[in-house]
Amino acid sequence: MAPAAESEEQQLLLKRRVVDMTVRSQKIYTEMICARMSMPSARVVRVDSDYYNWTLEKRRDAVGAASTAHLCKTIVMENTAGAATDMSNRYNSKFYCVIVQYVQAIDSMKMEKYIHALCVANGGDVARRKFKFRLVDPETTYKLTGHMFNGVMPIGMNQDIPIVLAESITKLKPAFFFMGGGDPDLKLGVSVDDFVKATGALVGDVSSPQSSNSDA
Repeated sequence: MAPAAESEEQQLLLKRRVVDMTVRSQKIYTEMICARMSMPSARVVRVDSDYYNWTLEKRRDAVGAASTAHLCKTIVMENTAGAATDMSNRYNSKFYCVIVQYVQAIDSMKMEKYIHALCVANGGDVARRKFKFRLVDPETTYKLTGHMFNGVMPIGMNQDIPIVLAESITKLKPAFFFMGGGDPDLKLGVSVDDFVKATGALVGDVSSPQSSNSDA
């Protein structure tokens, strides 16, 4: 083997080892957070790096999910209409971590209606027009959560962002879902009950089937 080719192969091997160590460390960290938060049902599954090139059916089999409906993702949404300027009030926050199924999509109108109703029900006096949500960019997501794109999980975040769990997830049978585990190569599975109890997540009708006119 030529010296240049050998050197390139060695660099590739070193890179793979570094990535492997990073994923292993994150897996231990995610498991530690779950234990600290008293989520006994939680389990962290490592997947191949080309996971997101697979069909939902292949992803389902890789993590051991009951169906494709049990595969979920965490998306950070921002209220851009000015109802809130920070995240101190979970019923009227500037940002929310929204967990939605891959077979569904966040419905902005439902999200706005749900958060406005929560705000009013908890003493807020804010006009409906002050609620308009959009997806934030990957850079902002990383800044707020500390997690990379395709690896975002709603625990162990940089900021204490209020969590909204799509109501459709609570109707899953079995009530056990998978989402990002802090790294694109990790998926976190947990029961709905454990997750809601541990995080205090809000549960609302904020999604619609993928075939509908929705935003995420």
